[in-house]
Amino acid sequence: MKKKIACAGRILWDSVETANSFFKRFKGLMGRRSLLESEGMLITCCNQVHTFNMRFTIDVIYLSKQMRVVRVDTLPPNRIGPFVKNAVSVLEVAAGTSALNGIKLGDELALI
Repeated sequence: MKKKIACAGRILWDSVETANSFFKRFKGLMGRRSLLESEGMLITCCNQVHTFNMRFTIDVIYLSKQMRVVRVDTLPPNRIGPFVKNAVSVLEVAAGTSALNGIKLGDELALI
């Protein structure tokens, strides 16, 4: 079931998959051709990601236990993102959409 991600009562992404099992976390976005601006993947129990076997650049939003933004990166294909100590989950979205939605450090996101 797809969820929505909101910030300050405003829906930012309305088609977000949750990767909360080993297989879903392992597969992530690999093999997909693209990601729409409204789509994303929330990877739980995660503080580092890679873009191996991906065909497109993504924005990576690292989140704390309270769903606060602790870091935002843009990651092209075939790269390893940084290990982010305070992150417990990662939101992967289409490249550029974190800036379009005004995401900044300290923002509190909500999964609805």
